Amino acid sequence: MYLTSDLLSNFADCLISSSNSFLSLEGELSVFNFRDSQQKIKDRSTLFDDLDSDKNPVILFNQDSTEFIINLLACWYGNRPVVPVCLPSKKRLDFVNNVIDQCGSKIYTIDFKHSQVFKIRDNKSSSLSSLAEVTDRSHTLPSNICCKPSYPSNTAIIQFSSGSTGQPKGVLITADNLLSSLQSMACIWDISNSSRFYSWLPLYHDLGLIFGVLLPLIFGGRSFVISSADFAKKPSVWLSNLSKYSITHTAGSTSGYAMASLHEYPPSLSLKSCKFCMIAAEHISASVAQKFINLSGKFGLCSTSLTAAYGLAESTLAVTGDRLNESLYFESFDQEQLNFGKAVPSLDGRLLVSSGYALPDTQISIRDDAGHELSSGLIGEVVIDGPTVMHGYLGHPALSANDHLQTGDLGFTYNNYLFITGRKKELMIINGRNIYPEDVESAIKSSIPELSNCTSVCFSVSDSNQLESVVFVSELERHSNISDFKVIADQINTIILDLCSRNCQDVVFVQRAQLPKTTSGKLQRLKAARIYLDQSFNSIYSSLNDISLAKTKISEEQITDWLKNFEFANQESAMRISRGEVFIALDSLGSSQLKQYILELTGVLLDDTFVWEYDTISKLVNHINMDFN
Repeated sequence: MYLTSDLLSNFADCLISSSNSFLSLEGELSVFNFRDSQQKIKDRSTLFDDLDSDKNPVILFNQDSTEFIINLLACWYGNRPVVPVCLPSKKRLDFVNNVIDQCGSKIYTIDFKHSQVFKIRDNKSSSLSSLAEVTDRSHTLPSNICCKPSYPSNTAIIQFSSGSTGQPKGVLITADNLLSSLQSMACIWDISNSSRFYSWLPLYHDLGLIFGVLLPLIFGGRSFVISSADFAKKPSVWLSNLSKYSITHTAGSTSGYAMASLHEYPPSLSLKSCKFCMIAAEHISASVAQKFINLSGKFGLCSTSLTAAYGLAESTLAVTGDRLNESLYFESFDQEQLNFGKAVPSLDGRLLVSSGYALPDTQISIRDDAGHELSSGLIGEVVIDGPTVMHGYLGHPALSANDHLQTGDLGFTYNNYLFITGRKKELMIINGRNIYPEDVESAIKSSIPELSNCTSVCFSVSDSNQLESVVFVSELERHSNISDFKVIADQINTIILDLCSRNCQDVVFVQRAQLPKTTSGKLQRLKAARIYLDQSFNSIYSSLNDISLAKTKISEEQITDWLKNFEFANQESAMRISRGEVFIALDSLGSSQLKQYILELTGVLLDDTFVWEYDTISKLVNHINMDFN
């Protein structure tokens, strides 16, 4: 049995030659070099032991800095598990408290700058206030007395699942699990000390941690990491940096590839060095994959470089994957047969992308609800076995030698390739047919240009006749140009009627950032359904009631009155007069409030940058009233 310290010993020579660069949009932030950091790692491990001699797991909040790697290796040097977690914002505080309660942690680490921003120890209602805080500049003492949770002594990582269909659970990844997974991936994807990785995935996500940091780190390669927030601000930086740093290996989600494909790139861009571009982490869209292939091919990316994979935290990341120099496997299947649980090839059917085939020593089977194994082409739950499968969930009984890992994902095998069709809990059963939310969402995105870049979900609810019916919810894009919601809703209903043989119960348009997601960005369809049933969405339109905000004109006096009220309520100036014009002087919060007021009054949804484009009251009013001239 491997201990976590054995991992470091096993990769000692490789660690010496590895390096990791954390980047910002402006350039390099910090570089980790193991040779120069060994004493600091040992000192940090000693500090952890001084603060917590029971060797409870350490929570890593570190973001985009070498401190993340130093703290991780310090924990492993002292045979102590790590718990990578997203930063503790107000929205995530319940999640973080739940993690602490499960892990029994006494220590968390965080970058000094984030410690100053969040002031998390000042919040006495949070479990964090009683833990020791360790930054690169200081540390505090723990004040809590907790019981050490039960987990195997060789636990390396407690990775909390994404929680896309339920409460997040702590996945116990042992050193043996991690070693098996790393060696399998290195073998099939040709990873060595000459490999150069690039990742924008968050470090608390298993793909960002294991693929983006650990694989290059412990095989002696080099990696470049940019924050997911910086990537979201400027998606084109991904391909630009692949070219700039001669990257050989990278990975991203379907949404990431879609965002990167929207941009224009200079002719000098070169992707010739990149031999492995993995698409994973969420449902793989055939149209997105094809669009990226067409774009990247212009810049020298080999057609076999874009590959697919399927994995989950419970299997220490990867379960299946295309091998190096293998093209994506596309296949069309009859949509009607898919709805009845069978995958039957059809020239004019639904185009699906496989997730590759099983990694070495990993066994995959497809099983029905009774646990019986299904033959190729039949849809059921994906079940896996192998050395990468977790020990179990924190606080739950360990998996026995005879247990299989039931993934909760639905799929089928065809020609030995695995195809994922959706999540078991999210499956919609309508008129006795299996309807996969991803299929409906993808069909609508590809058929209605106004929604092609929108975040949308669908789920089933019981209608007035107690029959299951589909609800479709879409967030409006910042630059949305939808002028008639009913027309778009009718188009959506036609598509859903064709796919499900039942009218859509409701089409809802909501403002941005309304749809719930996990910390790793996965849509939470079940939670969206609960929000819908609680009538808690900030809706702009609902086809069920056929209501939308009727568009009406607005006057300069109404805007002026609103700004005066804002000034009175906030005791700050919201207007300034120059050259006879009244200019709007609002910060981002005030602009957001004015945008909402205009939406409620006129039915006009403005872009977030409206105060820059229409900086005077007269310009703004003229823009809003343009549709009525």
